[in-house]
Amino acid sequence: MEEDGVIITARRIICSLTIILPGLGVAQPYVEDFSAGGGSAEGSLTLGAGTWSYTGGIARVHMAATAPFAIPDTAMLRPTLPSFTGNVTAAGGKVLSFRFRAGSPKPSHLYVEIAGGTSIFQRSFTVSDSGEWQTMMVSLESMAAGGWQAKRGTGNDFAATLEDVTSIAFKVRRAGATAVEHAIDDITIDGLPGAGSAMVSHDGMLLSWDKLQIGAEYVVQKSEAMSGPWVDAMFLTVTGLHQQVPFAPDDSDQTFYRLRSRE
Repeated sequence: MEEDGVIITARRIICSLTIILPGLGVAQPYVEDFSAGGGSAEGSLTLGAGTWSYTGGIARVHMAATAPFAIPDTAMLRPTLPSFTGNVTAAGGKVLSFRFRAGSPKPSHLYVEIAGGTSIFQRSFTVSDSGEWQTMMVSLESMAAGGWQAKRGTGNDFAATLEDVTSIAFKVRRAGATAVEHAIDDITIDGLPGAGSAMVSHDGMLLSWDKLQIGAEYVVQKSEAMSGPWVDAMFLTVTGLHQQVPFAPDDSDQTFYRLRSRE
């Protein structure tokens, strides 16, 4: 096939489009942004050394000073809106995301737990510098895709758990004994990003993705085979729901592209 004087094999175009066709997602993302305060969330601390507040559309946990002893307290936040329980899979939920801002000192652990039936699955996150908002994202497509660990139950229970979710809880374990404040906002269940088009010209290829999480960091990877190896081709910090990504001409017979969240 020839376009604008550039010869592109049909096989290459077909393979690229196969990778980036849109997937099914929720008609509208489910979001808890705390704009109405804490009326639709439950916050607690296992040892009670602090309080939760919800002013300014942000959930904040204030951990009190416990010097001279460092108490291993854990703060828990659970959205109570119906959209965060029940059959998440049937609703099209494929990605769970939230924003987190660490105080100083940073927490020793940050993780989310999904419970359903008799099973609980846990996913931990790496916290960046204190004082900066960080967008966390994790796949709900499978236990392996999201890097989930079975806290109770086995990997075979993951799909059934997402079909009958009773709780999604965010947990922050303190580090040290000084007073500190951590914040959580924009808890979201959404569909996977989709791609609307792949346009080819003599300048290369222009890929387009939709339904991205604004402010989140992604990495575009490419490979000459579906089985890999995959290499990082571009890093993105998304400023809008729709993102266009240009690529220079590629001499390969076929190239596959995929979009992944970046931690």
